[in-house]
Amino acid sequence: SMTWVDFHTHTDASEDSDAPLRSMCDAAVAKGLCAVAVTDHLEMVDYEDYVGTLVKSWRDSGEAVPAYAGRLRIARGPRPSWTPTISTLF
Repeated sequence: SMTWVDFHTHTDASEDSDAPLRSMCDAAVAKGLCAVAVTDHLEMVDYEDYVGTLVKSWRDSGEAVPAYAGRLRIARGPRPSWTPTISTLF
């Protein structure tokens, strides 16, 4: 049988999406997906926006993991303690 996943999703933590993570997870479960990856944008244009997006994305996905346990696996992006450096970017 086929395994369906979506490894490129943007939640309302990203500036290009209005979709709350829980709504996206509900839709994924309803469509029969077994896994999703949260790939919110973390552009370094503005440091405050970067930190806010990172913290919201990590918090929301952390809350969703146990809420969807056994129904949907959720891969999460970088931890808020992760700080980009030249060596990690290139």
